[in-house]
Amino acid sequence: MNPSIQDVLNAAPEERQILFPKQLIAPINLRNKNVEVSKLYTNIIRDIRYLLSRMSYEEHRTYLMTNYEKKDTCTGCVLFEFVSVMCTLTLNVKEYCYSIELETDSDIQKIIGEYNYNKMLRAVYRLTMWENTCHDLEDIVSIETNIMDHYSYFKRRIRDTSDPGSMLVVEDAILE
Repeated sequence: MNPSIQDVLNAAPEERQILFPKQLIAPINLRNKNVEVSKLYTNIIRDIRYLLSRMSYEEHRTYLMTNYEKKDTCTGCVLFEFVSVMCTLTLNVKEYCYSIELETDSDIQKIIGEYNYNKMLRAVYRLTMWENTCHDLEDIVSIETNIMDHYSYFKRRIRDTSDPGSMLVVEDAILE
């Protein structure tokens, strides 16, 4: 065996050489990433509000926005919640990183229509595409479409708006 290879393999721990160096990932600035996730959350709400404004019934244009008080940013907690007839959208923080959860029921298509349901999902996917964000935020949004009876949950949340950080809004109708 070549003495130089033996020296590499039997090197002292502080002098140990790496034959195959690891690919180092650039550090992510969490503050900037969290700001971008917050903007993304706002943009998703803007698109959903636009879809709500096109609905004919006032009940379907109603939504509830709730601001929760930050207790601890290390453990998981909900910062903001948006509840509409289409979906529930929450901005969460877990281990100092923001994430977005969209929860809906696939049976809600019977109430709001397949067109509005598909437009809502496409808006979320479009806004989180790799090409549209500075940080790679495609994995920051989790979408659950198997929530049981979202419509009953929506009506119950609209009735019980006793939380001090809640705001009940009826979107103005846009008729074409």
